[in-house]
Amino acid sequence: MNMSDIIAEISVYRGVPKTRTSRILREMLGTMERALSEGEEIELRRFGSFRIRERKRAQCKNPRTGKEFTIPAKILPVFRPSQRLRERVGEDVSREAYRGRSDLNGFGKET
Repeated sequence: MNMSDIIAEISVYRGVPKTRTSRILREMLGTMERALSEGEEIELRRFGSFRIRERKRAQCKNPRTGKEFTIPAKILPVFRPSQRLRERVGEDVSREAYRGRSDLNGFGKET
């Protein structure tokens, strides 16, 4: 499901024009983006929370060449689903359910 699909579904469900739904959704996402970039945490009850987390610098080694390199520290947004969302989606979905799905960029495909 992409942004257009979400806009279409909300528009049909609420009987609101797609342009209005799109404007509202894009404004909501922009507000969330600004809040995260300012270090604020976002909590959407019954859905989950968004926050930023700093990933520390890491020393790694290329397994093929043995050459060491450094992955720089970075700040990333993270999402933590609510208990309700985890229960509705199911935490024990097996990789078998994803086999053959082209939209998962290789996740679960046999090699």
